[in-house]
Amino acid sequence: MPFLNRVAGCQIDSDPKSELENIKERGVLRVGTLNNQLSYYIGPDGPTGLDYELARQFADALGVRLEMKPAYRQASLFPALQKGEIDIIAAGLSQSPERIQGFRAGPAYYYVSQQVVYKKGQWRPRNLEQLLNNQQELIDQADGEEVFAIVKDSHFEKTMQR
Repeated sequence: MPFLNRVAGCQIDSDPKSELENIKERGVLRVGTLNNQLSYYIGPDGPTGLDYELARQFADALGVRLEMKPAYRQASLFPALQKGEIDIIAAGLSQSPERIQGFRAGPAYYYVSQQVVYKKGQWRPRNLEQLLNNQQELIDQADGEEVFAIVKDSHFEKTMQR
């Protein structure tokens, strides 16, 4: 019987806390975002941006303080999430098979149409093949971040013919 008392006296936390419980206990929602005019920036009246406003309302609904952790590169957001330095990412990101494999995505809150932009008078791709042939140079310039995820559809083909 003495052995049973010792075991019964030990308190083992068999149910680890959820991320939501950790956020509420800490009292802070840490949000990773991109420092740009759409997601988050410091304007004349303080922090602003679409993703900032959504994160602020989410933190308010949870009853916690909001802490924005801006980044200049998308590539730094996912490692920060993986290490637990941030709780969520709010940066208007697209979903990819790699991201879905390693992270849970929330519901989409806006959709964008990807566009190829070039400076007038400079080289521009005339078709999908030219664009793909020059993709490695673009990837190198973007520090290895994914630059294009191209879906061959009629809209893209029409755009390339203009």
